[in-house]
Amino acid sequence: MGEIEISTAMLEEAKRHGEIDILTEPYELRFDETGNLLHGYPAAGNICYNKGIPQIRKRGMQMDSVSSPHGDPGRVRLRAFEPEHIKELHRWLNDPVSIEMVGRTPLTYEQTVKHVEKKRQNGDLVLAIANEDDQLIGWIFLQHIEYEHGRAGIGILLSPEARGRGYGLSAMRQMVAIGFGQLRLNKIYLTTRGINEQAIGLYKKVGFVVEGQLRKHGYSGGQYYDTYFMGLLASEWSAD
Repeated sequence: MGEIEISTAMLEEAKRHGEIDILTEPYELRFDETGNLLHGYPAAGNICYNKGIPQIRKRGMQMDSVSSPHGDPGRVRLRAFEPEHIKELHRWLNDPVSIEMVGRTPLTYEQTVKHVEKKRQNGDLVLAIANEDDQLIGWIFLQHIEYEHGRAGIGILLSPEARGRGYGLSAMRQMVAIGFGQLRLNKIYLTTRGINEQAIGLYKKVGFVVEGQLRKHGYSGGQYYDTYFMGLLASEWSAD
């Protein structure tokens, strides 16, 4: 795929005209030297970026209506996930709540490194989540990306300190926008445990619907739990 870089002059020109021109050529995600997503328009032509935040816009909508996440509680930025972030990821993965919700055993640091490497090798899109103060608070990814079927799975993990503050909703909406806008996916799906009511509520706010229930499908803490399969179609997606 080709690369499209949007200069300041181009942004100002689009702002003066009060619209976003539709581009048809696909392009890759690009990051600046600090790891932030560069400004740009996706192939779908209906998303613009402002300081790394994807925003759904329509022709005729003013560019200056796009807000910056800085100083805005609950808003996050998606950045490149770097090797130095693995130490924090190891801590998040071994948080007791995380272990219970996923239903697995604790991971060593070396296992965490291999986990990240495997996702890279599989072609997963892995991004770090930064809060309004540019602090690392989680990671999010699109996995099992199958372009021939237009589908991918999504996963997210926040640090224990960042949960329950609206960051997950912001990050999920941005990643879904990337999946539908830049990768041209038709469907994004996920699985979650039935006991994880907070996560299910979050996914429903994004627009995911329960498509199936696998009975007693997971085991943790001496009990079996149901697993829910949830999905979201591009035709159902709204950034509002």
